[in-house]
Amino acid sequence: MQNPSEEKAELVLKMYKHEFDNIKKSSVSAQSYDGTITGSPKGNPTENSYVNDISAKTYCETVKAAIGVMDNQLYAEYLKMIYIKNETITKTYRELHVARSTLYNWQPKAFMDFANFCPDFILEEATRLDKKAKVNI
Repeated sequence: MQNPSEEKAELVLKMYKHEFDNIKKSSVSAQSYDGTITGSPKGNPTENSYVNDISAKTYCETVKAAIGVMDNQLYAEYLKMIYIKNETITKTYRELHVARSTLYNWQPKAFMDFANFCPDFILEEATRLDKKAKVNI
């Protein structure tokens, strides 16, 4: 059974991929103005898109920064390869020159180390994003 901090850390890292994908597919273009006054019941869609894009970028930058300051650099490299670079387990253990089973043993320890450096607001944001994603399914 996982520690609550481990679970939150794993959620933050999984939501990184979701937020990074949002940044990649974000296609905020220049506003065009044809002189017609228009409105939307959901506010300004272009502004909402900018805000979501900024939030996703901030989330991703903060997660990368937290990984960058972890105490154990092997754990940091493991998390970076699996969750940031989306590498396979096979490529990761070969590049880190460890046994495959070592990576599985590192995972809970790496999550705990990451949780110690990850800001609380990111842990809360990951929980909010996860709930939002489940509602949209």
